[in-house]
Amino acid sequence: MSTTVSFLILATVFIFLKKSKSIFGWIFSIKKEEKKNEFLPYRKRQFLMTKAEYVFNKVLEEVIGDKYYIGRQVPLSDLVEVIDSYKWNKSWRSKIDKKTIDFVLFNKAGYTPYLAIELDDSSHNRPDRMQRDEFVEDVLEKVGIRIERIKNAYSYNIEVIAELIK
Repeated sequence: MSTTVSFLILATVFIFLKKSKSIFGWIFSIKKEEKKNEFLPYRKRQFLMTKAEYVFNKVLEEVIGDKYYIGRQVPLSDLVEVIDSYKWNKSWRSKIDKKTIDFVLFNKAGYTPYLAIELDDSSHNRPDRMQRDEFVEDVLEKVGIRIERIKNAYSYNIEVIAELIK
């Protein structure tokens, strides 16, 4: 008798699961429809770069020609990684997350980083920003990526920029 009861319970559970799959699928499709109508407080950025960065980008393109690829607003975590023995310590990863480099020149062979360029505006005079800049410089120096800091401006001397990139 217990075998028959066990069989009936298993059969009931199986039938319930088969039916519930279609019921849950229907519920999930309703949730998906609701999600489409969900308010999302986003809009397209009008500009990726500031006016000064845009001007600098044009000068940079003129100076390097087709010698390097130009990366703009490159995440530091795309340039460096935490070494294996420290990979599971999230604090090391969090120190490089959400930090970007204004411009990075990449060698065309292998797309390897050649030079990082930071445009410094007045915000770089704040103590917290100075600490961030020092950290980024230390990290890039440790991994062998040169960084140049250039004062933010609305025009740039092409010869001076060309000399910095050499």
